[in-house]
Amino acid sequence: FALRRAAISIVLILWAAGLKLDLNGILRQTVEVYAQDQPQTHQLLQDFFAQRVSTLLQEEKGIDYDLVNAVVGEPGSDLALRTLSDLNGALKRAEYLQQLRNSGVLADLYPTLNRTARLAQQGGLDLEVTDPDQVIDPALFQDPSEEALFQVCRSVHQKGQQAQEQQEFQMLMEAFQEGADTITTFFEAVLVMDKDPQIKANRLNLLGVLRNNARILADFGAVVMAGES
Repeated sequence: FALRRAAISIVLILWAAGLKLDLNGILRQTVEVYAQDQPQTHQLLQDFFAQRVSTLLQEEKGIDYDLVNAVVGEPGSDLALRTLSDLNGALKRAEYLQQLRNSGVLADLYPTLNRTARLAQQGGLDLEVTDPDQVIDPALFQDPSEEALFQVCRSVHQKGQQAQEQQEFQMLMEAFQEGADTITTFFEAVLVMDKDPQIKANRLNLLGVLRNNARILADFGAVVMAGES
């Protein structure tokens, strides 16, 4: 209990003071000095602090549990490490995501972003890849909806880079709002899991780029809407 209180105090102080501190880096340095089993101890500390952050976001900040999961992620995930590396950034993203839900914007975007995130899991695109020009081959397009979606990916990527640099996520969500109809048309016009492996991979990469840019804010595959479990 004393360790929990100490960890909670660290997180709350950083939030209250608005301090940008790489907590994960500090944990790593501490482990190097004091721990014998360094990798295991570091992982345990990461999970311990990530759990405290998740609890505080729900109980102290009033963020819905699924939105917390979308921001903090599973223990050991890239989202959890990102959270610990920038606790104030995680708080800002969680609060903005809650704002999107309260305003109804999230409900409008949910079908598109959640389906995109879930289908993208079928592909092999690395989560760090956000630039469509690096992984999309327009020569493989079979339908106009693919070219249209490619342009949406480019717009989302541009806005995503600005959002990441400025920590202002409204422009990113506006890009997804503008492209929502195009994404829906893509799903209606083509079969993503085409029998041709190259075409299938190219289409999955289109979705993967969208998913990765959305993850600048959160993992929309973790968001749960009313009536789902």
